[in-house]
Amino acid sequence: MAKIVLSADELFDILHANELIPDQVSEIDTEGDQIKLKVKTSWPVLKSIRVSVRFAGFDDGHIAFELVTNRLIDTFDWLVEKMVESLRLQDHGGRWEYPRLYVDVNRIVRGWIRGVDIDEMTFDDGHFHITTKHPSRKKASQDAPSDTDAGASCLPSV
Repeated sequence: MAKIVLSADELFDILHANELIPDQVSEIDTEGDQIKLKVKTSWPVLKSIRVSVRFAGFDDGHIAFELVTNRLIDTFDWLVEKMVESLRLQDHGGRWEYPRLYVDVNRIVRGWIRGVDIDEMTFDDGHFHITTKHPSRKKASQDAPSDTDAGASCLPSV
């Protein structure tokens, strides 16, 4: 198990360097509990839109972000759906259920680092707090060597 604390900027730089953020997403910043970003559209009239999301939680390897909505966004939720559709989230381990974005972080991590799963993640004060685990680890008592282990015969007898 490891505990990792990354600033949002560091994490976004890592994700961007590994092409895990869609090309349409840029200018990612944090402000309090919100993550603000700019999303390019394919529409000539509206070239991009600024949106904010909040960290909504982490469960079973999936991180959830909730779109910060207002009356305008709620009125044009169909427009948001079309914009999200163009991001091809499934290619990046994500799925969209208005107003939430879910990302399977363990699917992404396994593509880059073998033997590590994200067990817990929180977002606080502009930092992601990440706890990892080894996916095949059992409870600590099961990890303890027994006298039937292969290496036990190498120990001197008392």
